[in-house]
Amino acid sequence: MSAQSSVADEATPAAVTLCDPVNSDPTPVGVDDARYVRDADPIQDGAVLEPGQRFVKQWVMRNTGDTTWGNGYRLVHVANERLGAPESVPVPVTLPGAEAMISVEFVTHASPGELRSDWRLANPVGNLFGEPVWTIVFAPPVSSGDLVTEFPPPAAQLIDAEAITDFTARAAARFWNRYGGLILDECAKLAIDPADAVGVLVTESAGQPFGADGRMVIRFENHLFWRFWGKSNPDVFNQHFRFGAVESWKEHFWRPHPNDPWLPCHTGENVAEWQVFDFARRLDERAAMQSISMGAAQIMGFNYAMVGYPTPEAMFAAFEHDAGAQLRALFRFMEVNGLVDAIRNQDYRRFAVVYNGPGQPDFYAGKMSAYAAAFASVRPVAPLPAGAVMEEPPEPAAAPQPTSPKPGVPLAEADPQLYAAWREHIERGFRNNEAMFRRVLEAFMNPYWTTVWMYRILFGVGVTAFVVAAAVALIQNNIVTTLVFGGLSVAAFLGYFISRPLQALEENLQFITWLGIIYNSYWTTLTQAQEPTTYLADVKQATDDAIARMKVLMDKHTERSGARPTGKE
Repeated sequence: MSAQSSVADEATPAAVTLCDPVNSDPTPVGVDDARYVRDADPIQDGAVLEPGQRFVKQWVMRNTGDTTWGNGYRLVHVANERLGAPESVPVPVTLPGAEAMISVEFVTHASPGELRSDWRLANPVGNLFGEPVWTIVFAPPVSSGDLVTEFPPPAAQLIDAEAITDFTARAAARFWNRYGGLILDECAKLAIDPADAVGVLVTESAGQPFGADGRMVIRFENHLFWRFWGKSNPDVFNQHFRFGAVESWKEHFWRPHPNDPWLPCHTGENVAEWQVFDFARRLDERAAMQSISMGAAQIMGFNYAMVGYPTPEAMFAAFEHDAGAQLRALFRFMEVNGLVDAIRNQDYRRFAVVYNGPGQPDFYAGKMSAYAAAFASVRPVAPLPAGAVMEEPPEPAAAPQPTSPKPGVPLAEADPQLYAAWREHIERGFRNNEAMFRRVLEAFMNPYWTTVWMYRILFGVGVTAFVVAAAVALIQNNIVTTLVFGGLSVAAFLGYFISRPLQALEENLQFITWLGIIYNSYWTTLTQAQEPTTYLADVKQATDDAIARMKVLMDKHTERSGARPTGKE
């Protein structure tokens, strides 16, 4: 049992406050304290539950403190896995000496072995108190019979893949024999040639949907877990995870304890990926699921809404045992991102830019084209329906005609007025941003030129006063006038040199130069953000970086300006 007492189970009344025990342990005034009484649910510790099974744990806790539990008091997760539960649940109003029943809903996952979740009470300021409670259940290993792994085509369209000597054609044929039925269904819906679809799918989905242990093939991305969770918890993240400072998708390491040696995340073994994933989901399950690519198609968890799921957890649960769900999601991804036309038109490069990113589009496009051509060369011809007879042509067949263009290109299908409005909107946005930058630049350049002319005037006054003083002294021998103009000359020169005009102008020029660099870097980043799955996050990151750099620049400019001599010094 999830217990620290041997009190036998008994019926639990429905009221929030369960009983008023006569003998309560004395507790100092103003102290929060609690004692576990019993479990109030049928799930006992050690129960074996099916993967994805939901269950509710109910703990009866006695308020042995001197405070009343109520608003702000919560039962919070403190250790091991959350198992799909929230980070905390509210505690009902409970007077000192009374008992309350607290419920938490959990869901098991596919990781075989012990699944444990530990919880404690916390007061409104976040201080933990009282005896801990926990639940321990076990998940059995997933058997191969529980996995949906194949969707073969009709028997007449199967290919003898092992008789094919060409490696590329054999790989395409094997893939077709496993998923041809699903491919035919999806291609019929989207009017795609199955050969073109196979070329794309074998390239993007050639991996196995499930590992040797029956668990879904995943890849945990440290840099994405940083984005979804680590930024808010940098100290804990840095104790357990590392990734490349320049190329964030490389150099992924992790360790379960801060003093352990660093372990590589990506060893080529699915077991290693699940180890780091299971550790991360103990910290934040949703963020961990958003940070993995899942299944044969390796679709990222943060794309859950794009492929038709309400939450990352729902996507994970659907993919976990069904290869069909994994591949159908890839077709949904194509639809949402406008890639169906790219496949219809055999524009593999465009597909690769969107799906794989702009890094190596030609490499992926070449693989897609090769697989499509190889499959077309071994693809069986569907048999004629029963009773059908192939008629002989009455005369020699004409020479083959060029294949008619495949239907549709994005701009051809778009409404001209809608496209014109969209283009005008985008161009207006660029014009507005350009105008904004020019205004910002003018706001800094106007004071700059004002400063330049002020220093010119000051220098000119000094020179003029010196010339007048010298002339008066030589020609008129007027001591008073000479002293006045000489003093004015000295004051002008002192004001000029003490205020360090060259330094001020140099700092202003540096400031304006860096302002332009930040602006150009920002827009360069935006023009290179072409990955639809991460576009919004990339834009936000670029904006945040630009704002941060602007703030540093402004602070530095203010600091330098304040350090210059003034008339008050």
